[in-house]
Amino acid sequence: MLIKVLRARTYKVLLSMAIGVGALCMMPSCSDDYEWAQEKPSWLGQSIYDELSRRGNFSIYLKMVDDLGRTEFLSKTGSVTVFVPDDDTYRAYFKAHGVDENHISIPMKRFLVNTSMLENAYVLDLLTNQPSGDNILKGQVMRRTNTQWSVYDSIPAVSVAELPEASVSADYWGGLRGRHQPVYNLIEEGTVPMVHFIWRQMMSKGITKKDFSYLFNGTEFQEEDVYINNVKVREGNVTCQNGYIHIMDGVPEPLPNMAGYLRTNGATSLFSKLMDRYSAPFVSASLSNSYKDLHDRYADQNLYPALAGGDSIYGRRYFFSSADGNSLTSYNGVEVDGVLKFDPSRNDYAEGNIYTAGGEYTDNVNLDMGAVFAPTDEALNSYWNSENGSFLRERYPSDEPFENVPNDVLAEFLNNHMQYSFLSSLPSKFNLVLDDAKDPVGLDEADIIKGSTAVCNNGAVYVMKKAYAPASFRSVLAPTLVNENMKIMNWAIRSLEFRPYLLSMVSHYDFMILTDEALSRYIDPVSYSGTDPRWFKFYYNAEKNQVEAYSYRYDKKLGGWAGCTEDDMRILGSTLQEDSEGNSYYQINPVVENRLTDLLNFCIVPRDVNGGNYVGNGSVYYQTKDDGPMKVEKVGGQVTVTDQYSGEKVTTQDFVTMDNGVYYVLDQMVQPTFHSLMQELVEHPEYSEFYELLLGNEEWTTNESNLYSLISTKSLNMNDDNAAIQTFSSYHYTVYVPDNAAMEKAYSLGLPRWKDINNLANVYAGTDVNVDSLKQAYTQRVMNFLKYHFQDNAVYIGGDARNMSFETAATHSDGADKGLSYTLRVNSDATGITVADNSEKTGVVRITTENPEFYNRMTREYTFSEKTENGNINASSYVVVHRVNEPLIYDDECFCLKDNERVPED
Repeated sequence: MLIKVLRARTYKVLLSMAIGVGALCMMPSCSDDYEWAQEKPSWLGQSIYDELSRRGNFSIYLKMVDDLGRTEFLSKTGSVTVFVPDDDTYRAYFKAHGVDENHISIPMKRFLVNTSMLENAYVLDLLTNQPSGDNILKGQVMRRTNTQWSVYDSIPAVSVAELPEASVSADYWGGLRGRHQPVYNLIEEGTVPMVHFIWRQMMSKGITKKDFSYLFNGTEFQEEDVYINNVKVREGNVTCQNGYIHIMDGVPEPLPNMAGYLRTNGATSLFSKLMDRYSAPFVSASLSNSYKDLHDRYADQNLYPALAGGDSIYGRRYFFSSADGNSLTSYNGVEVDGVLKFDPSRNDYAEGNIYTAGGEYTDNVNLDMGAVFAPTDEALNSYWNSENGSFLRERYPSDEPFENVPNDVLAEFLNNHMQYSFLSSLPSKFNLVLDDAKDPVGLDEADIIKGSTAVCNNGAVYVMKKAYAPASFRSVLAPTLVNENMKIMNWAIRSLEFRPYLLSMVSHYDFMILTDEALSRYIDPVSYSGTDPRWFKFYYNAEKNQVEAYSYRYDKKLGGWAGCTEDDMRILGSTLQEDSEGNSYYQINPVVENRLTDLLNFCIVPRDVNGGNYVGNGSVYYQTKDDGPMKVEKVGGQVTVTDQYSGEKVTTQDFVTMDNGVYYVLDQMVQPTFHSLMQELVEHPEYSEFYELLLGNEEWTTNESNLYSLISTKSLNMNDDNAAIQTFSSYHYTVYVPDNAAMEKAYSLGLPRWKDINNLANVYAGTDVNVDSLKQAYTQRVMNFLKYHFQDNAVYIGGDARNMSFETAATHSDGADKGLSYTLRVNSDATGITVADNSEKTGVVRITTENPEFYNRMTREYTFSEKTENGNINASSYVVVHRVNEPLIYDDECFCLKDNERVPED
């Protein structure tokens, strides 16, 4: 008896529910003359083999069954379903394929017979059901993988001329071509599913009759119809003792996978050639050895003839990385350049299937598959030579379209034509099919080439009149994809999850792209304030597909870029890790991740939804993604960006308008300021009175300090410590600092100094005045006075014009508005800022551009995990400082100090 190596699974022996229920319904009552043990009910019919023999017009099919040694299998009690054409149908099929029915090869017989048999007995309607735990998924199943087909049934031979050519990025097939062997044994991965369309399933899955018509090139679907492997069932549900026969209108030959159809369909040869650049041969020692064993064991029967390509069997795989975590991204231990969304050659592809070294352990394969929208050769040539194609054509000129486009760039284009879900990509849902920016791709049923659409065993291929450019080619991140000197930014955008943000076509950006040269000199703000200041040289490690950095000591005595000496070099490298399944991967260095994230946030200027905050609108200061300021000046055809560390203006090398904004290329580093608010106050003696008041009362207890202080640390040496204003969060603010003359005016109107409050006990000694309550009231008013100078939202002279009220850190202490913020009325433009407070005792403040030392002073309040190169930027707030010549008064209640309470000046 033929050893059962034809299937990886053993044959099941359970009868279908339909047969079992039918038997129970026909069972007679109990009696002594019960004869069921000797006789079968007449309705049950004969075995599948006998029924086909009785009908008389299935001799070709039965002859193939006999030749394969399957006669007994179809003759005995068991559980199987067959989809069988009659003799006339087979003869027409063989004639069309140039095959003599009397000389059919063993592999072809297995190909036709085994792929049209399903394990278990199914009436047609029940093909759409699938167990799910204790429940049944009804009407959900669209394909079946439990055919009798085995990978050993048919091993295709491929000539060396048919192997994919080398691409500009790689030559994965060069090893086979170099052996000068004329033919190779090349198979596709996975089983060969049977695909069906049944009205119950179509209704459940949202497949309309019009969808069916597009998929089947104009064929109209009737609700009673059933299609198996794209062939209509002529007569279904012929009940036999060991299963069911379904008689077909045509030969339900196995469907090709999407990659195979693209390769053989004459209209998509160029698209197929581009897809094949991501394929590679993987030798399968286990398959090779198993087939050799079968060949040797059944040599006398010639059931497994010698393979044309020798003993080795290769699997064709495509490099991919799916949304569900499945991936194949390396070859011979080296990460490849560019991967597809999924492997179009995997016969049992379905998003959500999880494959492990032990095999597949999910069954989503029955519920969905993929889709490819393949442009014709003519459409690809038209795209290449169009204005849209100029993005690639001008950077990678070639005689043949796309020939010189690197694989990682080309993958962006190809993946825009691939969809994970067949069901979500049906013609009735074309308007919902999204590109890489989550915007509609722009598919239209009118662009489908009639007669060329194919339902394959792992998805549908729609042959299209158009090619569809991905959003990445039209967005501000586009140059990072194609420029060799932007590898660091390209990697960071992908790895640090900025890609979806920058791809959005709903939002618009001004994007400052730092070249690899610019990123070779970055002064680290974290260690800068510590005892071992460092600067970094970022670089792209192609072997690891990671960005790493050299760290050097920064000489603060030299300062500026001159302080970037190459002393005490360390490497901030990625580390080799292993996941739960034993796969190795490189883990990004956390310091590199932290600093590049901060830089990217600074380099993106998102435009305001109302049309503001875009470079070229007449402003000079713009707000970045992380709420920081960026000074950009555009004069004629030249754009400069100010590096806030050095103060230098860096001229952009290029700026280009894209569909969602403008990108600017900089060859020199620009990074946010290190300057803190407290440093700004200390460095200007004009602010000494405000600064002294801000420090708080030196006689406060710990509890009082915790209650009132605006400063987060007692240490005020800002070069060594990281003091910050406690009311700040990760946002942007304006601080209006009254100069000493303005503070003297406030004191003269009755604002207490700390020494005045501390002296109240002496003033009211021996009286019944509650000094503690008075000190508390005065302290709260002084603190509210200080907080009123801290405004939410940064306002710059030269930024977008403002004419509105802004909240401050000062709040109402009682009444209906208790807890609500006091506001300032602010009017700003390119010439200055006008600020109006809540008091008639002070004048309207006008901030002008007379002295750059006293307006638009950019500062940043950092929170670090530690002040070494291994520390992180945990949070930060951006603060712009303006000098004001009048105190800002939230309420005249702050002028509470009586003449007798004032401490005389020395």
